Amino acid sequence: MRAIALLLAISLTACARDIPRYHPIAVPTGLTAPVATPEKPDPQRATQRDVARYLIEQHQALTTCNARLTVIRQWSEQWTRPTAPKR
Repeated sequence: MRAIALLLAISLTACARDIPRYHPIAVPTGLTAPVATPEKPDPQRATQRDVARYLIEQHQALTTCNARLTVIRQWSEQWTRPTAPKR
């Protein structure tokens, strides 16, 4: 009985070494914060100033999204797959 338990323990240990270990990777700061979506002005009552403010806010939101995409691209290029454990 002990021999069977010992063989089982050895085989389980060997199987556990073959499983690659994935560790969580820290997400760059600021990527999880929501981006402010500008509120579209009413087309019937909007003034030139309202439309200009909307366009400026929309430009800022797009700039923020593009900056985040750049950070994600740089971050993903630095990330390397974990190597298999040495046997």
